[in-house]
Order: sequence, then structure tokens, then C-alpha cells
Amino acid sequence: MTYLFWIVVFIINTIIITCLLDGLIIGFAVPAKRRQYKREFMLKTPNRFDYQGGTECSGFSSAYVLRSFGIEADGREVYAGIPHKIPGGAVLPGVLSKELGKYGLKARYVKGNLETLKADLSEGKRVIVFIRTRTDKRWLHYVPIVGYDEDNVYIAESMNSLVNCEGAHSNRRLSNEEFLKFWDTREVYMPFYRNTYLVIEKI
Repeated sequence: MTYLFWIVVFIINTIIITCLLDGLIIGFAVPAKRRQYKREFMLKTPNRFDYQGGTECSGFSSAYVLRSFGIEADGREVYAGIPHKIPGGAVLPGVLSKELGKYGLKARYVKGNLETLKADLSEGKRVIVFIRTRTDKRWLHYVPIVGYDEDNVYIAESMNSLVNCEGAHSNRRLSNEEFLKFWDTREVYMPFYRNTYLVIEKI
């Protein structure tokens, strides 16, 4: 009985420490509130699609959002200016939030679902989600979500190899089911980190 007790204590402590470390390293995602949202939405502000090289998605997704607010920005320049990159060149959500703040924007790192994401978009906020590049790989990728309808989510994709449609405001379309698979970013070392995204608005 005593042996079993200490095993349970060890497991609980491991989970708590893992969650705390994830929060300190990746950032604590605040739960998003459910609200009403429009049946469909598409962000139609003037913009363009730029394509990254390497692990520059943080800079390119940020640049797309900045341009949607009327702030001219180049993805490579934005990426080059982001500090505290981890080995390999990736950028953590908390760092990206602070970087967007330099441009007069407020960015919050939240955990939600498809309904909260749609609500944020339909309220005119910008959304950058943290998804997988492939469902069978651990590679993670920032993308701006620019619209949705009842069946699909529309993305402004900065990886040329992932583009799958030609629209005026979106160059990648995923069904709701496909999107949710890409959006499940849980791993053993970050078991609760799925369905997270940045909500960005002007201050």
C-alpha cells in the first residue's frame, strides 16, 4: 500500500512539474470565453501572401497580421527582429506576444476551441494559431486564420508547399475535421497544449 501511495505521489508531482515548466517556457494559455459568432466570416483587408524560408513562420504570420491593421511589414524583417529564439530558430508564443506589442497591438495567448476562435475572428480580432505542419510530425507552425464557414477554416499560409487554394484572401483551406487534427499539438512533454492561439487587437 505504501509503495503504491508513493507511485501515485510521484505521478502527480511529475504532472504538476511538467505543467509548470510548460507554462514558464511556452507560456500560460488563458482559457477563451465562449460567445456568439457569425455563421461565416472572411477578413478582407488589403494584404498579400509572402512565403517563408526555414523556421520563419512567426515573423511571416506576424507580418500578415500587421499588414491587416495597415502597418506595412516584411516577414523576414519581422522575424530577424524577434529576440530570444530557441535553438533551430523557433519562437515561443509568449515572445511573439511581446513582439507584437511593440507595434501597438495587444496579443493574448489563449486556449479555446473552434467556437471561441470563430467568435474572436467575427469580432474583428486577428488570430494566429499554433498547429502542426503535418499530423504525423512534431513540427509546429504559426498561421493566421483569416476566415471560416460552416465546413472549413481559411488560412493565410506562409509555407508554399502547404498552399492548396487560390483565393483573394486565403491560400489554404482545411475542413473543420482536418483543422482540428492539425491543431492538436499535445505531446508527452506538453500534454495540455492543444487548441492554443494568439488573439491580436489594436490597443
